Amino acid sequence: MSTSYDLTVERWVPVIRGDGRPGLASLEEAMLDAHVIAGLDHSDPLVAVALYRLLVALARDVADEGNAALVDQREWERALGAGRFDEEVARRYFVKWRDRFDLFGEHPFYQVAGLEAVSGEVKSVSLLLPASATGNNVPLFAAMLDSALPGLRPEEAARRVVACHAWDTAAIKTGAKGDPRVSAGKTTGNPTGPLGSLGAVIPLGRTLFETILLSWMVGPQGTEDLPAWRRDHTAIWSERLPSGPKDLLTWQSRRIKLIPSWDAAGQLHADAVIVAAGDRLPFSPPELEPHTLWRASGAAKAGVAVRPVRHQPGKSSWRGLGGILAGRLPNPETGISTSGALVQLAATEALPYAYPLNLLLVGVVYGNQSAVIETVIVDELPMPVQALHEDDQLRGDLETLATNAEACIYALNDLDANLRRSMGGDPTPWDKGQRPGDRLAMALDDAARRVLRGIQREPERADEGLLAWEHFVLARAWEIANPLLDACSDTAFLGRPDPRHRDRFLRQSTAEAFFRRSLRLALVRAHPQETKESQ
Repeated sequence: MSTSYDLTVERWVPVIRGDGRPGLASLEEAMLDAHVIAGLDHSDPLVAVALYRLLVALARDVADEGNAALVDQREWERALGAGRFDEEVARRYFVKWRDRFDLFGEHPFYQVAGLEAVSGEVKSVSLLLPASATGNNVPLFAAMLDSALPGLRPEEAARRVVACHAWDTAAIKTGAKGDPRVSAGKTTGNPTGPLGSLGAVIPLGRTLFETILLSWMVGPQGTEDLPAWRRDHTAIWSERLPSGPKDLLTWQSRRIKLIPSWDAAGQLHADAVIVAAGDRLPFSPPELEPHTLWRASGAAKAGVAVRPVRHQPGKSSWRGLGGILAGRLPNPETGISTSGALVQLAATEALPYAYPLNLLLVGVVYGNQSAVIETVIVDELPMPVQALHEDDQLRGDLETLATNAEACIYALNDLDANLRRSMGGDPTPWDKGQRPGDRLAMALDDAARRVLRGIQREPERADEGLLAWEHFVLARAWEIANPLLDACSDTAFLGRPDPRHRDRFLRQSTAEAFFRRSLRLALVRAHPQETKESQ
């Protein structure tokens, strides 16, 4: 029986159709029907992000083959306005390179032909499944051991191979024959996949076509920039910089070989795999990487002036609006600058202000020396296009929305700490338990998204939305603060010396006064008269 599985015609890419129904598409369908597909299915965010990057690289390579590379902003805007990919160019591309998209062919897709382990052994496909048991890395609620895991259908195996290159865990990998750096049958010192060291920020458009174009950073590129499927990889790997955006977006951080088999019903599966060491990135090049924020590096190493910003677990994306809207140059206070894709969107007038732009934010928290995935961070945020422009007032207003809400969160924590001190206690440690500010952050989450969505649809009514937001924040803050004040003992009324300032008494009344002042300074729109009188 043939082991061929042609990814250009077999349906394996999880998509959301234009009518909202989930389904699968082949690579050829994903390109030719990109203008009627709403986007990828985000039910597995690690797979979705890796596939978005693959599709961007594929679209770029198709355009290059058709002599239609987008080298400047004007060409990019013209391509976006066309609304779809050139069908004839795409069909010619898939005919020419079809053999490079066979999952089990002579040039196996995203794999190395003939890859063998030094030990001669193969491993369970659980190596490709972060939530499954692998060796002695067993998730808390794992349903079965890796030896009992059934094989993967080809469509699932293809998705997992693509995601593995992007997010794989670090540490020891199988030693491959032909790799001169193998020691005792293993390769050590492997970093995580390249996306594991950054916080992915993917701009989403109305269709898959628009989403691909929104991540397409324009500019000239060399002839050596090739996607993974047009490179002949071997077991030998290197530490190097990518030759261009297509190389980076399809970076082969591992050397992988799926082992196919057939079940009793004659169905093709991949029930074993070899995952060996692959190419290593010394750092993420900002001029090529479209999908992460950047932080200025205080002590630049190897000539690196900025480092990727990783998402913080437990912190909603709207609280990081200041970084998302920071612009091309690092913010003087935080040192953060925005992603390459958002810099490009800020420079164009091709998107109307009411365009329904969303940002998909995905990241990973690794544990145990980055050998296991502890948490996957995923969030989606509506983003008013108008706010991306550096000279627009709305940009500063939305940054203020986030920073002032953060100030109220800190104010609640300070109120709680001061009340505890006034009764002779100690504040709740910042890393222990839930604090009042955490409750406020959760209470504001849905409202923040509603405000952003409303401003996105009607940017001319931004002032109304921001005023309503501040009144909402004020009300929620007092809903949490009042029970704290009511629960104080009599000793809080009399107060105690402030342990930080021995010449000052800290009472319930002074703690409340500090809190009121913090709210007044943070929520200026909700305190217009008080703010004016205090000036």
